[in-house]
Amino acid sequence: MAFWLLLCPRSAEKALTAHTVQSQLSMPGREMDTTIMRTYLICLLASVLFITSISMPVAAQQSSSEGATLQKVKAKVAKIGIGEKAKATVILKDGTKNKGYIGQAGSDDFVLRDRKTDVPTTIRYSDVSKVESNRGHSTARNLGIGIAIGAGAFLAILLISIAHLD
Repeated sequence: MAFWLLLCPRSAEKALTAHTVQSQLSMPGREMDTTIMRTYLICLLASVLFITSISMPVAAQQSSSEGATLQKVKAKVAKIGIGEKAKATVILKDGTKNKGYIGQAGSDDFVLRDRKTDVPTTIRYSDVSKVESNRGHSTARNLGIGIAIGAGAFLAILLISIAHLD
């Protein structure tokens, strides 16, 4: 009944009022209280069953998301490639960040070599939270730097010319 009140408050309210009036005319006080309590319990049970039926698929999706993350990590490592030009930043599930290049990739793990020391680190795909490619600076960053330099130069020239007008 509570669910029905949420969907159609006016029609449910009229039906509830009509049902209450009929109940009051035909039943004594104690029986009417028992009937109302049963109605509320039935509505509560229906609402709980409805919410449970909605939340079960969500719980099932969470366990499959781990497999999807594993596949995404494997695909990202394969996309970056292997060799000294395959630079990557790997963020593990425990929060550790490793930077280097991908030396080799297997079915369960891959080797990340440090750029400076060339020390290999074997990392399992299941331990990885995120893999980022480090192919240099982004175009937006380079554009922002260029605009900032241009604006700074313009302001410097403007200030110098204003200072020399006096």
